[in-house]
Amino acid sequence: MMHPCPVLSPTGVLLRITRAAFLLIWLVVCSAENQSPVVGILSLPPQSGKPYYYIAASYVKWLESAGARSIPIAYDATDELLEEIFTQINGLLLPGGSAGLPQNAKKIWELVIESNSRGGYFPVWGTCLGMEFMLMLVGGESTIQSGFNAENISLPLIFPTEEDVMNSNGVFSIESLLYPEISQRQVLSSSNITMNNHHKGVTPNDFISEKKLASLFKITSTSIDRDGSPFVSTIESFQMPLYGTQYHPEKHNFEHGLLPNTTLPYEATNHSADAVALSIHLAFFFVGRVRKNTQRYDLVDRHPFVYQYEIKSDVIGFEQIYIIPSAQNWKNSTENYNDVTTEHENGATYLLRR
Repeated sequence: MMHPCPVLSPTGVLLRITRAAFLLIWLVVCSAENQSPVVGILSLPPQSGKPYYYIAASYVKWLESAGARSIPIAYDATDELLEEIFTQINGLLLPGGSAGLPQNAKKIWELVIESNSRGGYFPVWGTCLGMEFMLMLVGGESTIQSGFNAENISLPLIFPTEEDVMNSNGVFSIESLLYPEISQRQVLSSSNITMNNHHKGVTPNDFISEKKLASLFKITSTSIDRDGSPFVSTIESFQMPLYGTQYHPEKHNFEHGLLPNTTLPYEATNHSADAVALSIHLAFFFVGRVRKNTQRYDLVDRHPFVYQYEIKSDVIGFEQIYIIPSAQNWKNSTENYNDVTTEHENGATYLLRR
């Protein structure tokens, strides 16, 4: 268990400790974790075909709720840009949305696996499409099937039994870092809490039969769509800090959108105390892993935090989104970089720090 940095009273024996010694003790205690972690979030192209990429603000808020800051990764980032960004972040979030697997995804995944394989510690979280990306990068794009009827619906989780574990040769797992408490499992398995919004996924049988998936990930929960079709809803890596959910934990706290000109919710999201507790638990879990990575964020002007970018609220499907420019707005790492302005459909001009 990690303890907060001590605030020591200058009394008793501490009076005999020099200022230098006190500082050394403080640094040793506080160096056990990264207190200012930074997560890279992959941006996605909007369905509207607008000439920009976006990141839903709910992902940024979800990470911030557990103490992490975020910088964007352009959907069309070059390999060189990805390598540079990778040195600045302590973890990666692949968000949900509607997009094809970007060409640079293989490079991102290569950097992640290489880091973790060589004794580093680099956590990844995938939500919905993000989890699908993770599975495609391991098992191939044909791993993900369409036809699931699980759009705009909250569902319970189904946790594996000992029989499932035996029949799957251990691909199903009762042991889960994400769901360690029996009481938590009872709530999640008996209530429609997890918010799903997808028509793609992978069945448990197909997951188990794909050796590449089954060697890297274990299944720690499944769910059943409206038509009775089962799909994998939570994955956890056997050895690396890689995690994915087919559902959206960030929506419980931070998406309360309404249908236009109504008071009706845009999505069937559960905002109960139990749902919010799940979201908070998963945010703290992931950011807790991110804190173990000690890479230093120092290219602050070149890769500013996501809230330096334009934010839009008049969008369907999200309360807010951040507008992220194309990778071509980043200068080559060997060149100077300048502020870039961009004009949007409303005629306003926004400054993008570079």
